[in-house]
Amino acid sequence: MRGPADDPAILAKMPYWSAKRWAVQTMHRLIHRYGNPRALEKASGRPAELALSQAFHDQVSTRFLQLFLQLLATTTQGGFLPERLLVEALNYLMACISLAVTWQQLKPHAIDLVTQVLFPVLCFSPADVELWDCDPIEFIRTSYDIMEDCTSQRVAASSLMVDLCRKRTKTCLKPMVEFVQNVFAEYAAGNADASRKDGAMYCFGSIAAQLQGEAVSEVTELVRALLVEFVAPDLKAVQGHLRGRACWVLGQFGDFLAEKDSPLFVQAVGGVVSMLEDSNLPVRFQAAVALRMLVYDQDRRAAQPAVEQHVGAVLPQIISHLFNLMDQVGSDELVSTLDVLIECYGAHMPPYAEASANALLRPSSALLAAADDQDHDSSVAASQCCSAILTLLEAVKESPALYVTLERVLVPLILKIVSPAEEDGYYPYTDYLEDSMEILTYLTYYSPQISAELWTLYKPIAQCFFDFAVDYLSNMNLPLHNYISRSNSVFVSNQQNMDVTFKMIQQVLSAPATGDRDLIEASKLAETFILHCKDAVAGYIAGIASLIVRRFAQRPPKKPPARTNLLKVLCCCFLARSDLALYALESLQATAPMMQAWFTAIVMTEVKDMSDGSQQQVRSHFKAEGDKKLCALGLTAILRHPFQNLPKSMQDGFGHIIAAVVTVLNDIEALRKRSKAPPPQPLSHGNASGQMDRSHQKILDVDDDKDDDTKAARSMDEVYAKLSQLEDGTCTFAELFGEEDEEDEEETFSSPIDDMDELLFFAHTFHELQTTNQAVLEHATNNVLNPQQKSTLALVLGAANQKVASSQQQQQVAAASPEAGAQQPT
Repeated sequence: MRGPADDPAILAKMPYWSAKRWAVQTMHRLIHRYGNPRALEKASGRPAELALSQAFHDQVSTRFLQLFLQLLATTTQGGFLPERLLVEALNYLMACISLAVTWQQLKPHAIDLVTQVLFPVLCFSPADVELWDCDPIEFIRTSYDIMEDCTSQRVAASSLMVDLCRKRTKTCLKPMVEFVQNVFAEYAAGNADASRKDGAMYCFGSIAAQLQGEAVSEVTELVRALLVEFVAPDLKAVQGHLRGRACWVLGQFGDFLAEKDSPLFVQAVGGVVSMLEDSNLPVRFQAAVALRMLVYDQDRRAAQPAVEQHVGAVLPQIISHLFNLMDQVGSDELVSTLDVLIECYGAHMPPYAEASANALLRPSSALLAAADDQDHDSSVAASQCCSAILTLLEAVKESPALYVTLERVLVPLILKIVSPAEEDGYYPYTDYLEDSMEILTYLTYYSPQISAELWTLYKPIAQCFFDFAVDYLSNMNLPLHNYISRSNSVFVSNQQNMDVTFKMIQQVLSAPATGDRDLIEASKLAETFILHCKDAVAGYIAGIASLIVRRFAQRPPKKPPARTNLLKVLCCCFLARSDLALYALESLQATAPMMQAWFTAIVMTEVKDMSDGSQQQVRSHFKAEGDKKLCALGLTAILRHPFQNLPKSMQDGFGHIIAAVVTVLNDIEALRKRSKAPPPQPLSHGNASGQMDRSHQKILDVDDDKDDDTKAARSMDEVYAKLSQLEDGTCTFAELFGEEDEEDEEETFSSPIDDMDELLFFAHTFHELQTTNQAVLEHATNNVLNPQQKSTLALVLGAANQKVASSQQQQQVAAASPEAGAQQPT
C-alpha cells in the first residue's frame, strides 16, 4: 500500500516543492524578458533595462542553466520532480536554446537530455494505461485539452524537442531521428516494450514539420523508411494505444507522404479510415482527427488529389462514424474533421445536410449549456460547431430547397443565442452572436423565400440590439438587409418592423459616444431601409435626414469613410422624397452647411501610394463606383425638384449642384476606364511551381555561436515594449498596433438603384430643365461653371445621347428579328 508521503499529488503541494516551483518560474520569466540584450535593445531601449539584461546574460543565465541540468538529472535516477516544476524547468531550457552563451553549455548534454529526460516523459505510462482502460473519454479530453497543454510535462518535453530540431538542427535533428530508429528496431526485435515504442512515435510525430523540406533532404529516405517499416504496420498492432499513436503520426506526416510516396499515402489513408471501426474509443477518435490531417490540402483548400476519390467513395460510412463519435465525445476536433469533409466534398453533402446539421446541433446545444457555466473547452467546441454549420450551409447553397429543411434545425439555435434568460434577463450566449448572425445570413439569402419561421427572429434580434448588442450591428446588417430586401412586402406590412428598424438607426446616430465604425454600419442599415421601402418609408425620411444633420453639426465623423456613408444616407433621402429631406434641412437651418459639406466631400482628395511605388491624388470620399452613383442620383433628385420650391440657398447655388453632378459623373467614367485596364502583375514570391516555399518556417538552424534573433523570438519583447509605451502615455493603441482607417469598399448589397442609369437620369433631368426653366439653367451653366466644367458637361450629355441612340438601335434590331414574335410552346 502506498501512503500519503508516496503520492505525487500530495508531494507536489508540499511547501518545499512549491517554493522550488515558484523560484523556477521566476527564473524562466527573467530569461524570457532579459536573456537577449540585443532583442531587448530593439524592443525597448531603456538604459536601466539594457544594463540589467546584459548582466543577466553574462553572469546569471548560465549559472541558472547548470542548476536546472542538475535538477533534471535526478529524474534519470528515479528521483521525484513535480510535474509543474518539470514544466517550468523545460521552459527555461527552451529559452536557453536561443541564446549562444547558454547553448554552448547545453550543447554537450543535448542528446542525453533528449534520450534520458525528455523521452521517458513521452512514453505511455501506467497512469495512461489505467485511464485508457477505465475512462477513455477522460483520456481523450486530457490528450486534447488546450488548457492542460500549459501545464503538461509531455507537451513541454515535445516542444523542447521541436525547438532543438528547429534552431540547432546540425547538432540535434539527425541524432534524434537515429535514436527513434533504434527504439523502433529494439521493439521489432522484442527488446523494448510498447510504452517505449509509443514514446518514440510521439517523438517522431512531434518533429514531423522539421523533417520535411529541402533543408533536411539527407534524412528524407530514412524518414520514409521509418514510416513504411515501423509506423504504418502499427495500424494493426495488438495494443490499442499503438494503433492510435500510429494514426496520429501518419496524420503529422500527411503532406510528406502525399509528396514523396503516393502509394504509401493512399495505403495510410485507407488504414486510418478502417480505424474508425476500431474497438477502442480513443483509437476511433484519433483516426477521425488524423483523417482530417491526411485528407486536407491546405494549399489548394481541397482534398488531396491522390485520395480524393478513395475517400469520396466511402464518405457515407465516414460521416456515419463521425456522427456516432460526436454522440459519444463532445470535442471540437471531431467538428473540425466534419468541417473539412464538408469543405472538401461539398458536392456530395446535400443528402447528409439535415443529418449533419442535427449532429452538429446536438453537441452545440449541450456545449452552449456548458459554456454558460464558464467552461472554456465547451465554449471553443461550441464555436467550432457553429463554424462547421457555416461550412455546411456554404456547401449546399446550390440546393436552396435544403435550406427550408435546415431552418427547422437552426432557427431554434439562433433564437436561443439572441434571447435572454427568463430568470434574470441576462444574455448568456453573447460569444456566439457573430456566428449566429452569419448562419442567419445564409438562411435569409439562400432560402427560396424568407419563411414565417425566420421572421420570428426579427424582433428578438432587435431587442438583443437594444439591450446590449449595439456593437454587433456590423454582424446584424447582412441578415437585416436580406429581411428588408428579399421579403419587403412582409417587412412594410408590419409597422412594428418599420419602427424598430428606425429606432436602431436612431440609437446609433444620436449616441454621443458612437464611433466611426458604428456610424458606417447604421448608415448602411438606413440606406437599405430607405431605398427598399419606397413610399412606405416617407414617414421616416425627415427624421433620418435630421439625424444626419445633427450628427454633422454636433459630433461630426472623424474620417472620410464615415462622412461618406452619412452623406450617402442623405442622398437616399433626397432620392426617395426630396421635399421631405429639404423640409428637414430647412427646419434645422442646415441647408447651406450640409450642401457645403457635400460639395467639399465630392472634390476633396488625398495622396495614395500605388502598387508601382508612385503616389497619386485620389478622391477621399465616395471612392467606390456605387457610392459615386448614389451621390449623382441624390444630387440629380434635387435638380428634379421644382425650382420655385427650393430653398433660397439652393436656388442661389443651383449651378454648383450641376457642377457637382458633372464632377461625379466624370469621376464614374474615369473609374470605369481604370477598372477595365489590365491589373498590374503582382510580384512573385513563390518558387517555380507557383507555391510558397515553407521550408524556412520549419528549419532555422541557428549557428552555435549566435543567438536566435528572428522576428518570432523578438515578438514578445516588442509587445512588452509597446505595453510600456501605453503605460507611459507616449502612444495610443492605434498608433502602436496598426489600427488603420476603414476604407470604403464596393458593397455587394442588392439595391433598387442597381437598374438606374445615373447618366441617363441626369440627362433626362437636364433636358426637362431646358424646357421648363431654360433661363435658370442658362444662368447657372454660363455664370457658375468654368470652361472645363462646361466642356465636361457637354461630354456627359453627348455620352448620354449616344447611350440613348445605342439603346434605341438595339430595340429596333430586336423588334425586326424573326424570332421576336415567336412564342415558346407551352
